[in-house]
Amino acid sequence: MGQYKGRKENAVESMKIEADAKVVSGYPTIIIKKSILQDIKEKLNTDIIKIKIHNHIETTYYWSLQNIDRAAVITFRGLKPGKYTLEIEPYDKYRFIKEFNNLIREKHSIRLWIEKEKLILHKSDKLLTTDKWTFEKEHGGAIHIIAEYPSITRQEGKIKIKFQIKNDKAQIYIQEPRTGRKRDLPYEIVSITGSKVGVILKYRHGKKVKTSVIINVQRILEPLSALKYIKPVLSFKYVGDKTLSGILFKVYEFNVIDNLTSSILSSLMVVSYRFFKDPALKEDAKDIRDQIGKFITSKFLEQLGYKELIKDIENKPYYKIRFPYVKPDIMARLGEEWHVIEVKFRFKESSVRWIIGRAYQQVLRQFSILANHTPIEIDKNKKIDNIKNYSLIIVGYDHRVNRGYLYYHIGKVRWR
Repeated sequence: MGQYKGRKENAVESMKIEADAKVVSGYPTIIIKKSILQDIKEKLNTDIIKIKIHNHIETTYYWSLQNIDRAAVITFRGLKPGKYTLEIEPYDKYRFIKEFNNLIREKHSIRLWIEKEKLILHKSDKLLTTDKWTFEKEHGGAIHIIAEYPSITRQEGKIKIKFQIKNDKAQIYIQEPRTGRKRDLPYEIVSITGSKVGVILKYRHGKKVKTSVIINVQRILEPLSALKYIKPVLSFKYVGDKTLSGILFKVYEFNVIDNLTSSILSSLMVVSYRFFKDPALKEDAKDIRDQIGKFITSKFLEQLGYKELIKDIENKPYYKIRFPYVKPDIMARLGEEWHVIEVKFRFKESSVRWIIGRAYQQVLRQFSILANHTPIEIDKNKKIDNIKNYSLIIVGYDHRVNRGYLYYHIGKVRWR
């Protein structure tokens, strides 16, 4: 079938053979006989080979020599009948890592390496390490590493990532398990972003782009503390007034401009979404989104000129003793007046009207109690004695597009 002229170029580094491609079952086919494969395995001392095929096209094929009980048939639809030069090199996981890192640069800014049999993924300043990984040749001439990482956003608690080389191109996929089938279904990852708690992955799932995260469960809430120290860049734009349930709101749209803030908020949104699916974690999910709402609201209030923002005032020891059941989300000063501010987070803007009534009554109650009991002692050196108004803010954020909405209502209090 195929005629060969083998010549040894280098006993260790590579071999070259010439082969004829003839039409078999309608396709030009190169057949490498068992004896040739055995000779290659012995001379190159390897279990996996990389085959570079040269003629009118240049292509690459990976092959396993671990089982050569029969002849190996390599079929390419794009070939033409004729002679081809096959350059054959030994291949292993270290060569794969080097080649993958070079090829993936065009798409993603990541690096892989192996250290003490652990696979390390480097993205930004984040290192993700796993000892659950395999290096394999796959059907069709490709080769890959499949690595398993812990992920709180997945129902099974783990996520599989495939790092693949095929036809001289590198790809990264999320491996989705399929019920009743051994082989996972790959979905191409289109975006990889480093975050404080891990790596955010966006991948194509049919016509949609979905988000998942490789995350360290023990550090799940670290982004909440990180929000206290970052300097975010948020852009707010006034888009008009809207009256809901008889209450007039000023409506704003906002964008998250800087990558660090976007990354942290994305991590928290994805984690909260996963928590909402577990009845035991719903309160944690609400707390995460409440903190996101307060964070965005704080930046909005600062742009409006509010000063001395105090969040979670109920945790202040002096206040907690006097008002254990009055828990405003934010206390802030506008000019000489202090405001009691209630913040509600809703992912979908369409659900805003359903929470207004309860939220409005809540902030009125808090304001009435605090305004009638001034001065309010916060700690040993801090008192609030001029509580004159209240505000209701409803905010939502879509981490997939880095933007959201904000409804702002400031009360009209008449003082004698």
